[in-house]
Amino acid sequence: MKPGDRRANLGVAEKKLVQAVEGLERLLRQDPTNDVWKALLGSIQVRIGVIKGILHTPGDSGELSRKGLATLKQVAEKAQASPMVLDQAANAFLTVEPAALRNPQFAVACAEREVAMSHGKTPSRLLTLAQAYRASGQIEKTRSTAMEGLALLPSPQPGAAKANIRKLLEKASSADLRF
Repeated sequence: MKPGDRRANLGVAEKKLVQAVEGLERLLRQDPTNDVWKALLGSIQVRIGVIKGILHTPGDSGELSRKGLATLKQVAEKAQASPMVLDQAANAFLTVEPAALRNPQFAVACAEREVAMSHGKTPSRLLTLAQAYRASGQIEKTRSTAMEGLALLPSPQPGAAKANIRKLLEKASSADLRF
């Protein structure tokens, strides 16, 4: 992979994700009740759909994305859904392509549940919630949630590179709310 060749890198990523789908489908044939594997499969299908849309590759990327979203929704709506499954669902419903398939309200519901399950102590989950609030137009909740996430991070060390999560939470907490 070449850092500057986005198209080639996305092509490689798509191939790797297709391999992951094949492996997950084999596993699910052995244990069709495994919700973690189902959610991972759905998340990967959405990611492949996004890549296909960016690359304009043959095949119905929208159909693959719809299939992945349906799986994620079914698993995330269960009372016993894990925070990881809820995070995958929230992120998929925020980033799916085509954008017409996005559902910020469902993403907020999933993200609020995952944050509650982690007692508000996981910065990455708070970032997901802040992004979901932003997508649903809840600007003040975006800012306050991002500030909660920032408060959980260790203080940055002088001269050290800023962690990506810090950058994203800072952006969400500021007036510049483009993610």
